[in-house]
Amino acid sequence: MFFTNGAAAKLLGNGDIDLSAPTSGPFAGLLFFASRQDTGVIHQVTGNSESTLEGNLYMPTGHIDFTGNSTVSGGCTQIVADQITFTGNSTMETCASPTDEIVVGRTVSLIE
Repeated sequence: MFFTNGAAAKLLGNGDIDLSAPTSGPFAGLLFFASRQDTGVIHQVTGNSESTLEGNLYMPTGHIDFTGNSTVSGGCTQIVADQITFTGNSTMETCASPTDEIVVGRTVSLIE
């Protein structure tokens, strides 16, 4: 999904959403792409949503907020964003490889 002109991803409420990035072609592995020109746009995963997001979330000038009881799991999700916020009981599971699992929610590291 490509977000531009201030558009934002909003996974809200009690929804269960399963999304996967393409596995071939020029956008292979890219699930969400936000324009670099749209600064400060807030993308949200909130409420009691349980989502499976497989692919990269590339929002280099945007913010991603995980709030409430939101859970993202089941895939190898990598995030590039200006700011990522986890509040409430929100959680995210991701993996670097099928044998190395990283559970994110309490500790986040910046790698430059």
